[in-house]
Amino acid sequence: MIEQQNRIVHEQKRTMAYFMAIQLLRTPEFRRTLIELEEATFTWALQKMQGEDENELYIEFNEQYASLEHAQMLFSPNIQNAIVQALSNHIWVIGINETSSPFYTSDTPIVRRAHRKDPFVSYAGLASPGIEIMFPLTPRYILCLWDKTDREHLAQLDGTSLILPLDSIVYCNHLQVLQSYRQVYSPLNDFRFAEQVCIEHPEVCTPNRVRVEGASTKQPPDRKSNPR
Repeated sequence: MIEQQNRIVHEQKRTMAYFMAIQLLRTPEFRRTLIELEEATFTWALQKMQGEDENELYIEFNEQYASLEHAQMLFSPNIQNAIVQALSNHIWVIGINETSSPFYTSDTPIVRRAHRKDPFVSYAGLASPGIEIMFPLTPRYILCLWDKTDREHLAQLDGTSLILPLDSIVYCNHLQVLQSYRQVYSPLNDFRFAEQVCIEHPEVCTPNRVRVEGASTKQPPDRKSNPR
């Protein structure tokens, strides 16, 4: 379909959006973020009720129940449908890579970038204004989703494909490394770029990094590595 330059139709969007919803919910990164979010939320609420200093009171999630709670969210029709709806409302474009540098993918293959900034509001949600979402399909193709409110000038590209320049390939691979949980995958077994990103951003190149403000980690950092 991509090679024939056919448009992505609505039914294909919905089917792919459902697949992406499962991909988003199934990852270790999602589980880790879920745990930290619950710890931070309940710790903050208890501190407010008790009037305790933040260093004196901390609620730790019992990770024996993490798999159960994760599964409940993964198989929740309401959560799945909300994600499908959010994704389907964006501009969809297939990016084509004709360079010698293939797309990376990772154990968190669907990455996002918030293009709006606010000290009190997060714009990293799947339906947030200005959100950009990318999902490598193969080393040569990537699915790009853009919020319509910020990229209205690209609305005519919805459902089509375009050839990406090298700096866009680098940009996509950079996000794959930064947002992966532990593993990055390359069809050429070439991880020099991933290693350079980890040198530049050591604070995010560990699975034990803090993802939610107010959460903490009690485990020592572990550098990200290529698959064995």
